[in-house]
Amino acid sequence: MFEIYDQGPADSIPDSEIAKAVARQEISAFDGDEAVGRPGDAVILARAVGVTVLSIEQMTGWGRQTVYRHIDSVLTEASKSEKKVREIRRARARFELLVLVGASGERSLTDLAGSLALLNETVLAAATDLVDDGTCQMKQIEDDRVLLPSEHTHQALRRRFNSRIDRLPAGYIVRVEIPPEMDPSQIEGAANRVLSSREASTVAAPDLVPSSRVRGHELLLPVRSPTQARAITFATEAWPEIVREAGESNSTLQITEVISPGESVEVNSPSLDAFATRLHLERVGSPFKLREIRARHSGQLAEKVIASRILTEAAMCLRRALGDETRPHLLATGDDAFDELQRVGSLAIPDEIQAISEPLTVALNTASEHLGPFRGGETGSFKTSDGRPNVPKDVVPTKDSLRQIGDSSAQAIAEASRRNLVDVEDVMRRIVDATYR
Repeated sequence: MFEIYDQGPADSIPDSEIAKAVARQEISAFDGDEAVGRPGDAVILARAVGVTVLSIEQMTGWGRQTVYRHIDSVLTEASKSEKKVREIRRARARFELLVLVGASGERSLTDLAGSLALLNETVLAAATDLVDDGTCQMKQIEDDRVLLPSEHTHQALRRRFNSRIDRLPAGYIVRVEIPPEMDPSQIEGAANRVLSSREASTVAAPDLVPSSRVRGHELLLPVRSPTQARAITFATEAWPEIVREAGESNSTLQITEVISPGESVEVNSPSLDAFATRLHLERVGSPFKLREIRARHSGQLAEKVIASRILTEAAMCLRRALGDETRPHLLATGDDAFDELQRVGSLAIPDEIQAISEPLTVALNTASEHLGPFRGGETGSFKTSDGRPNVPKDVVPTKDSLRQIGDSSAQAIAEASRRNLVDVEDVMRRIVDATYR
């Protein structure tokens, strides 16, 4: 299934390098305030996939002895062996096995345990989990079991990389305009070759996106830097090398934007994720910008509020498609959705607008039934003819219903975007804006 992080900076990293990039990314996090977990665990994983101690020093600012102290701090004596091992959570073990198998391919469980300083039983449990979710495969060879990549291994690593790149305070994104006379794909390839040896300076491979200012393309350079000024300096020094590598004549660097780091923690939101994922599937908007805006959701807004805003924006799209600029009030309850559904049902919708009205109708139906606090259009009375009061049943929205609202609404908004009625990035900005009206 397509997910929001299936597209991003990791797209340009080859399968042979993505696991190492994930390990470097985790190490880089210890140069800022966003690191989570024990440094020693990250160092052991990075060393297992081939990141050198010198590179770890450069990425973190640690001295060599500090690197080794971090390793020693997580190792303990195993009760049945003289070898020192680590005690880590099962989820951490799954992550480490995924990275190591993604980096080196087929490995026996015994070999994995040795490389990661883990107990054999820890590795077996984690490997079984990876097989169950389809991200790895396992086979029996003589007296040992072997873990090997599946068709989903490298995609899982790319999702991991993309989901973290927006949240790294050390990862400024410098947008560089590519002159129209240059071939964008040649520039992207040259940037990959030039920056591949600078693992201490970049936290991701370069990415190519449509220009935000003119017709053409821009190169995104994710730079590991604590300040915007240093990120710009890095781009200024790298650009001439990239141009020469592409076989082009010298060109003046044109920086269109420097995107500051995102939030340190991304708050879960089923409806917002369904909304963003559908926009990706519909191929509207910039994937990078949509992820950056998605990361602004702070969690202060209730999930029902997010879904209500998404639904309201979709309803506005249909109105605009019909030439009505009257903005609906916030569709915050089942009754609100029911009233809007009745309004839509009474309209004569031209065939060319059906691609907006049909998914909106699905979203309104779902909201009417599930948004609460009661089913939309359901009336109550103090006393019926048989003497019993008619009391509407309470309705509490489920995560699935909120996802459906987000997904169906996004289909309507995507079609409106293709008709130049709305800008999907502006729509998402409004949805996550605390001052939404």
